[in-house]
Amino acid sequence: MSSEGGAPARGMARLERLLRNAMTRRVDAEVRRLRAAGVRVVRIEPGQRDLDAMGANFMDPRRRERVLDTARITAPALIDRAFERKGVSV
Repeated sequence: MSSEGGAPARGMARLERLLRNAMTRRVDAEVRRLRAAGVRVVRIEPGQRDLDAMGANFMDPRRRERVLDTARITAPALIDRAFERKGVSV
């Protein structure tokens, strides 16, 4: 439910982003604590295409198939970029 760096939105999706921002701040704090303890953390979070597929109500079961199809396309690149930022080979 977090999206590092935020994501723009309009209408009802803007309300979803407000909730997502709160969750992102919580994850940010957890990541800081883990890294301070010497733990390597790799964040893999939805990008704009994924968020668009989820829509304003990210728990809407009618969007499940669209979200899954989108994730199959976007996830490999998200994972590659996350690990590249950490200097880890996938």
